[in-house]
Amino acid sequence: MTSEREAELATGAASTCLWKSVGLPEIQLQVPPTVYPPREDSELLDEAVRTLGPGKGRRLLEIGCGSGAISISAAMRGWMVEACDVNPLAVAATIGNAENCACSDRLKVREGGPAIELDKQWLPARPVDLICWNLPYLELEIGAERLGPLEEAGLVDAKSRDETISCNDSLIRALMNSPQLLNPHGVILLVHSDNRTGGEVGCSWLRAGWASRVLNSSQIGQERLVVTVVWRPFEGVAIQHLDAVDSTNDLILQSAYPVGTLITAKSQKKGRGQHGRVWESPEGGFFGSWSIDIESIKHGSARLQIGAALAVADTISATLRQPLPSHGWKWANHLTEKGVFIKWPNDLWISSTDGIGKFAGILGESRSKGDLTTIALGIGVNLQAVQQASLPISSLSEITEDCPDQLQFSLMLHASIASRFETPSILNPIAGDWGKPVAWQLMQPLTNSSIELELDGSSMPVSIIGLTESGELLLRDQSGAVHCIDSTESLRWLTLHPADS
Repeated sequence: MTSEREAELATGAASTCLWKSVGLPEIQLQVPPTVYPPREDSELLDEAVRTLGPGKGRRLLEIGCGSGAISISAAMRGWMVEACDVNPLAVAATIGNAENCACSDRLKVREGGPAIELDKQWLPARPVDLICWNLPYLELEIGAERLGPLEEAGLVDAKSRDETISCNDSLIRALMNSPQLLNPHGVILLVHSDNRTGGEVGCSWLRAGWASRVLNSSQIGQERLVVTVVWRPFEGVAIQHLDAVDSTNDLILQSAYPVGTLITAKSQKKGRGQHGRVWESPEGGFFGSWSIDIESIKHGSARLQIGAALAVADTISATLRQPLPSHGWKWANHLTEKGVFIKWPNDLWISSTDGIGKFAGILGESRSKGDLTTIALGIGVNLQAVQQASLPISSLSEITEDCPDQLQFSLMLHASIASRFETPSILNPIAGDWGKPVAWQLMQPLTNSSIELELDGSSMPVSIIGLTESGELLLRDQSGAVHCIDSTESLRWLTLHPADS
């Protein structure tokens, strides 16, 4: 469609659309040509907003309001709404539809948006508690017929339209320039496809130091639509970067730090791993511990450690500028192609033509004093190449030339830990999948490993066949019997390190 054809269409009559938001009366919307009407992705975003409860005067910004369906529904639920759109016809439609629905006093509309560099007029008059954006997520194929500029702005991601950055990245840039835009403990809801453009959403936010999680998804024909929620990790809780300590885990366990506290150290004198093993802390690595909510262990220690391993995997993916495995198990393939895998439940290894070695380890510990239980989650990651004789060792630098330094890595991993173990106060606790499909995908190299299980004083060859819902490992011996274990003490990983498992 040419610009001339779009201009011709824009003079045509508006269509009428009926919009029914859950729990609200059906309303009638006037939708001019070139304006995006409410569709399945709109319903997905509306449902996500609804789960946050009544607005009660809280403030909401919708970017790309289209016909106004989401903004009007939010206003009817008690939110104070400000909306914007780069299409002037969408602005006019939202204003007119809001007037017809008698909610203009709670809904203000501006022309513009973050995808237009240097544009400030779209910014709300006051900071908001919630930002919503049904991102333009279509990708233009090479040689495909182009739409008019207004329609493309509403449907096609900016980067696919030959702009410098994506629509998602333009919002990140806007929040870097105007951090006061989002109130403390506010969140962002983004709807997008799980195509490559959509897969980059979580990666971009993680690289910028923001936590994110898939809140909901829906299969529409051949396309999977996703709602991603984004927030500042462990907001208001301090991060301490120290030089040399005995053990960052010990520092967490010895004091009543708030949940979300991160302590990092350039070196540890008495670092340790599972079962009291020594964890050496080579120069240039990341060594840190978090104070974690006791809810994190209600399903057992295996799930805590697997969750932490997935957080490391996400951080590695962000370092490689790849989609995050936690946002879709298919993205785990990018890591396995690099030789990265999880050794159940708490180590990450790299397999390459030069050999195989461990580059990250996780240790969860708890300490109780009276009614208070403190959970320390310690993680060590080799960022640069190291030499260590006692165990096959690898490093992140083996798979990327753009290896972050300790500070950069700690900020990304901090956001990734929050993505798995924190629930912002504005959200209800998120139930459902805890990462089992992704963990299993990242454990696939283990299924070909030589492993022995020590049981009742004897050893037997076993193969890995799965994970339980609590994160325990399922093994099958040569007789066909299935064993469920929750600790590595009884396992010998002959393929990985036969001398010392």
